Amino acid sequence: MKKYESVIIITPELVNEKLEKFIEKVNKKLSEYTTITQTSELGLKRLAYAIKGKNEGWYVCHEFEIADRDEEKSETIIKKIEKYFKIQEQILKSIVVGRE
Repeated sequence: MKKYESVIIITPELVNEKLEKFIEKVNKKLSEYTTITQTSELGLKRLAYAIKGKNEGWYVCHEFEIADRDEEKSETIIKKIEKYFKIQEQILKSIVVGRE
């Protein structure tokens, strides 16, 4: 299994139930392609620079695995995840990286 980690920064306007529902929505989408091993909500943090006019954001980290050993298929799945993150208006910034 290939291991990956993603960090997303969610707009600070989402709070309480709306934030939890959005994180559940992201988890559900990730689960379509991967096996999530851990989700960590790191809290509301001040950004180093403004992103989309926001100075703060909710940081959420996901650790997940992709079962397929085929390198091309893993890359396709990662591209789908990155595209999903980009089209979500609530996500200010995201990154997906491989783990050893």
